[in-house]
Amino acid sequence: MKKALLLLFLFLSLTIYSQPPGMFPPLTVCDDASNDGLAVFDLTSTIPTILDGLDPAIHEVHFYPSDTDSANNTNEITTPNAYVNTTPGLQTIGVRIINTALSEIHLAGMNLVVNAQSNAGTDGSITVCETSSTTIDLYSLITGEQSGGTWTRTTGVGGTFNASAGTYTPGVGATTSTFTYTVTGLAPCSSDSSVTTINIIAQPNAGNDGNIAVCDTSTTIVDLFSVITGEQSGGTWVRTRGSGGIFNASAGTYTHEIGATTSSFTYVISGILPCIDDSSVATVFVNPPANPATLQFCDVMELPIYNLHDADNQITGGATGFTITYHETLTDAEIGANAIPNGGYVPIVTPVQTLFASVISPATSCRSITTLTLNTHNCASSCPAPINLTTSAVTDTSFAVSWDILGGTGTCLISLVPQGSPPPSDSDAVAINSTIFYFTGLSPNACYTIYVKIFCPSSTISDWATLNICMPNCADSGACSEVLVLDAFLDSNNNGVKDTGEVDFNHGNFVYQVNDSGSNQYGTSNDGSYYIFDSDPSNSYDISFALNADFSTYYTSAVSHNNITLPDGSGENYLYFPIVNVLPHVDAQVTISPYGQPRPGFTYGTTIYYQNNGSQTIPSGTLTFTKHPTISIASVSQTGTTPTATGFTYDFTNLAPFEVRYIQVTFLVPTIPTVNLGDLVTNTVTVQIDNDINLSNNSSSTTQTVVGSYDPNDKMESHGGKIVHSTFTSNDYLYYTIQFENTGTANAEFVRVEDALNSQLDENTFEMISASHNVDTKRVGTQLTWHFYNIDLPPTSSNPIGSHGFVSFKIKPKAGYAIGDVIPNTASIYFDYNPAIVTNQFDTEFVLTLGNASFSSTEFNLYPNPANGFVHITQNNNLLIDTIQFYDITGKTVKSILNVNNVQTSIDVSALAKGVYFVEIIAENYIKKTKKLIIQ
Repeated sequence: MKKALLLLFLFLSLTIYSQPPGMFPPLTVCDDASNDGLAVFDLTSTIPTILDGLDPAIHEVHFYPSDTDSANNTNEITTPNAYVNTTPGLQTIGVRIINTALSEIHLAGMNLVVNAQSNAGTDGSITVCETSSTTIDLYSLITGEQSGGTWTRTTGVGGTFNASAGTYTPGVGATTSTFTYTVTGLAPCSSDSSVTTINIIAQPNAGNDGNIAVCDTSTTIVDLFSVITGEQSGGTWVRTRGSGGIFNASAGTYTHEIGATTSSFTYVISGILPCIDDSSVATVFVNPPANPATLQFCDVMELPIYNLHDADNQITGGATGFTITYHETLTDAEIGANAIPNGGYVPIVTPVQTLFASVISPATSCRSITTLTLNTHNCASSCPAPINLTTSAVTDTSFAVSWDILGGTGTCLISLVPQGSPPPSDSDAVAINSTIFYFTGLSPNACYTIYVKIFCPSSTISDWATLNICMPNCADSGACSEVLVLDAFLDSNNNGVKDTGEVDFNHGNFVYQVNDSGSNQYGTSNDGSYYIFDSDPSNSYDISFALNADFSTYYTSAVSHNNITLPDGSGENYLYFPIVNVLPHVDAQVTISPYGQPRPGFTYGTTIYYQNNGSQTIPSGTLTFTKHPTISIASVSQTGTTPTATGFTYDFTNLAPFEVRYIQVTFLVPTIPTVNLGDLVTNTVTVQIDNDINLSNNSSSTTQTVVGSYDPNDKMESHGGKIVHSTFTSNDYLYYTIQFENTGTANAEFVRVEDALNSQLDENTFEMISASHNVDTKRVGTQLTWHFYNIDLPPTSSNPIGSHGFVSFKIKPKAGYAIGDVIPNTASIYFDYNPAIVTNQFDTEFVLTLGNASFSSTEFNLYPNPANGFVHITQNNNLLIDTIQFYDITGKTVKSILNVNNVQTSIDVSALAKGVYFVEIIAENYIKKTKKLIIQ
């Protein structure tokens, strides 16, 4: 009984005070890298603070996960030196203090605080050109950062730094700079920072353009660097205009020679991407030689007295400021001696005397010598016929004609007759007091001859001046009122009707005959609708659709339309051709089409077209583009490409049946000597998908020649002009591209391109590949015609990129081609009603091996061009020229010069009619080159 009472006494003597000393100061730690709000606490480190001077010998401190556990003495923390909080971020734990001497218990609380580590993210960088005006968001360069930090600039100068916004705008003169982003840590956490680096690439400076004038007889070496100003060193020189003289690209000098023309030389400093190249132009103007002149005195009853200075305007071409003196001998003229005094001069020789004029330029002090012919009592007709007959505002039924007159003023007679008709009588002509006349109500496709003569004051009348004109066809412009619209479509439900959502089918040709002629015409369109314009309601058409050979296994076409006419007023007449898929499949096709030509120091480009020729969606595929090793990629229009050491790859998805997509790639061509004029540049693209039924169209390549300058209206073939005979099989094609550019001053409403296929090409294998705009393609025999109706092509001056267009097609050569065979090809391009622009002649030669010698564009000169008298041809590699052939645009040989046996020659071309010609130069070892020549 005593023992029990003692125990009860002891129990009752342990007094619990529920009024603790309050909350103890919090225990704060920094989170680990996970920032999950959980951390390890050493609770024992707080005991000295908790006891606050109490005797630790008689006081015990115990910790509990909560106040409740502390009050109930439950769930005591058994490892207080390594306790992990259970509530993230903030947890209030219970503290029990026991005075063992007095048997007193005090209860209190304490907060465990886990502060998050500060995180300023990972470092980043970007490379920009100093000329960039784009504001850079510095936050976009670092990753994973917390907000609320501050930006400071740590290195670099220049540009505009906005610390509060975290942005930086480069500027000229700015240097590579670093910017530090700092997030301040809450104690005991430390602050964190990340660094973003803006690498500034200096924009190259090729200086300012300049020019210098030299005498036409000068042989002084011109330092081209002295012509431009403010340039950096390290650039390269390229000749971009002119011919003749001696150009030393490495030294940057030019030596004028007699016969050389005004020339431009471009100084190029290559930029390190993303900076672009910079260039300046040094122009060497050649003081033009003085023009020969003629004065005449026609009245045989009078003493001939000449005012020699009446010839000044003829000699200078109307330019003023020249010092002109006249001399009776060439020697006197060359040294400026014994000038004929001003005033009347009586010739000492009749009827023809030649004087010599000394012409000194006010700008260059150059002296030029020319002749002045005095034609005395030996005059030609005093009433010459009108000259410079020119047509304009041509439509299919009307045009305007204008002319210039020399011998008279006043009434003109004009007449228009069918071409081939005899000249009209004066009474049949219309008398007008103007030098322009409009003809209307004419017949499309008809050819006419214009006759114009002039009444002169001497009561005489001139001879007829003539000009032939053939009226265009409204089918060329798409302006006919009546039209057949042919539409082939994939008939998905096989009901014979084009329903909503059914796509156009372009893999074949509309085959049609007119009036049961027995001669087929073939048409195709890349936008699904092929137009046949016809203004004759009596014409009857029989039309069917023929599938391309590669598609005949998978589709059928059974519908044809016969005896179709276009009555007056019928407008648009639609005919549908349902195409039925009989074998589901996928077929990926890729083609590559260049735009521009590779030039040292400049950019050019290519477009990759990839399409689904099959009847089912292609879920995924990969394009692999391989560039030529010497060029670099400046830009790719498609996002998501993966760069490689040789180009890039691109993974595409969900390519729908007959869908076409494209990627534009821009290249930067290095400067000479990394590349040289005449080098070949080859780019290739391939496509890979699963279950492709046709692997022959999974690869495409194009080879181009590095040139110094180029005509934007040109024709090329993808093999680059040389094909190794043993590698070309009956399954292989030639791939042609015709490029055109509107270099005029107004939009071209329609464009027509014509190509008369060479006889060595098999017209039955012709297939369209791609085009820049909607186009209708027509083939009649070997004649190809592309119609770009309503193209509205802008001029280069207002839209340098949008002014371009092209067509690409493939065709096989006929069997029997052999080593040494050359297949020439050219094209004619018509903008609206303007005359044809004839492209270069592109020659494709079958060779034994690649590497045969050939001229590059710098190995010979042909000048002047255009020409109307003599042309001069020189060869710079000491190879003897053997044969020179002149061809017109149809390929007909119009002039031949055999056995030249020299490195240079001059040829009289005055007998050639005005137009475009191709000059083929063949040197020893059968090395040859073709050049375009314009005869004025």
